[in-house]
Amino acid sequence: MVLSVPRFIILVALFSNVFWSCLLKHEILYVSSLEVIAHIGTKRPYPIVTDTSPPLQVPENCELKQLHLVSRHAGDIIKFDVLKILFASFSHDSEEMSWIKSWKNPFKISSAGLLSHDGEKELYLMGKRSKSRYREFWENITYASNLVDFSSSAAPRSGQSGFAYALGLFEGQGSLGNSSLQSVYIHTEPTGLDKELAMKKACPKWLSTVARRKNHEIVTYIKEKLSPIADRINQKLGITPPLEPIHVDYIHRACGFEVAFFRNTTTWCSLLTDTDLLTMEYFNDIQHYYLYSYGNRLNSLLACQLITSFVHAVDDGLAGKSEIKSVLRFAHAETIYFLMTLLNMNKDEHLLKANDPQKKIASHDDKNDRTQLFCPWSKFKKILDKVIGCDFEGICRIKKRVKSSIQEKHFHFD
Repeated sequence: MVLSVPRFIILVALFSNVFWSCLLKHEILYVSSLEVIAHIGTKRPYPIVTDTSPPLQVPENCELKQLHLVSRHAGDIIKFDVLKILFASFSHDSEEMSWIKSWKNPFKISSAGLLSHDGEKELYLMGKRSKSRYREFWENITYASNLVDFSSSAAPRSGQSGFAYALGLFEGQGSLGNSSLQSVYIHTEPTGLDKELAMKKACPKWLSTVARRKNHEIVTYIKEKLSPIADRINQKLGITPPLEPIHVDYIHRACGFEVAFFRNTTTWCSLLTDTDLLTMEYFNDIQHYYLYSYGNRLNSLLACQLITSFVHAVDDGLAGKSEIKSVLRFAHAETIYFLMTLLNMNKDEHLLKANDPQKKIASHDDKNDRTQLFCPWSKFKKILDKVIGCDFEGICRIKKRVKSSIQEKHFHFD
C-alpha cells in the first residue's frame, strides 16, 4: 500500500544576488563594467518578469496539502528631498553634472512609502506565477477567507502587495469585471501590536537596544569606508556645507531608486564608482546583519510568534480542526531576515566585521541563498521545539496590561 505523505511548503520571497541571473540581459544596466542593478540592495526590482513558472515537481508519494508564503512588499517610493537640500549649493559648471541643478523629485512627498506601479505589477505577476507553478493545488480551490488566509502588516505598501498578488492569483475565477476578478479579505494588526509581521515595532526591547544603540561595526564602517567617498564627492563638486559620510548612503539609495524605477544610471549613480557600489552593497549587508540578523541574539527570537502561528496552522490542518489550505503573508524585508535567522538559514561562518578583507566579503556575496530543506514534519517541530509557543511579551519585555474595571452607570434623559 502506497501512503500519501503530506508535504508542507514555506515560500520565502527574498531579494538575493544569486537570483539576478534570472533577469533578462536587456534589463541589466551598467556604470563602467559593473551591473548596477545587481548592487542596489533591497531597492532592486523582483528579478523574474514573466507570468508563468514551471510546475512544481512533487516528490514521489507526496501530496501538497498546504501552501505558506511570507513575502516582503514590492518596490515602494522613497523620499528624495533631502538630497535636493544637500546639493543646493552645487555650482559646478561641467555639462556632465548639469543634471543636479535641474533634477526634481519625480514623486509627491505624500507618496513616500506607498507601493509603486512597478511594485504592483511585480506582485501581480508573482500571483500569476504561483497559480502556474502550483496549478494542481490551486485549481481545486475556490477562494473563501476560511480556505485562503491573506494577511499583511499595517503598512499600506504591504497591504497593496497582498492585494496585487491576489489579483494575479485568482484572476479569471471571480465575478468582477471583464477579467473575472476576485475580491479578497486581507487582515492586519495595528502597528505596535503586530508580533508576526512587524515584530520589531511590537518589541520594546528591540526598539530600545538594537535599534537605538550605535553598533561599533556599523560606525567603524561609515568612518573608514564611507568617509573617503564623501570626501571625493565634496572635492569634485565643491559642496558646502560638505556632505557627511552617511549622506553617501542617501546617494546610493537614490541611485537604486533611479535604476529600479527609470532604468537610469546617469544621475545619482554617476557619482559612484564601481568600488563605491560594492562598498555600499556591503554596508547594506552589515546594517541588516546587526539590525535584523545574526549580529544580535535578540534577532534570532523575534520571528517566534510567526513560526508558532505557522506550526499551529499545519497541526490544525492535520488534525482536521481547520479548513485552511494556504496562508499568504505580506510584510517587510526585516520580516524575512528575522524568520531566516530563527531558522538558522544562510548563516555566515564568521561575524561580519567592518574591516573584513575583500576575500571574506566576496565569500559572503557568493553564498547560495536558495537553500532547500526537506524533513519530516515531526522533525521540523522538534528542531523548533524551544521557540514554538514562545513568550514574546517576556522576550520583548512588554509590560502586562492591567484591565481596568469600569462601573456601569445609568443615565436617565427626559
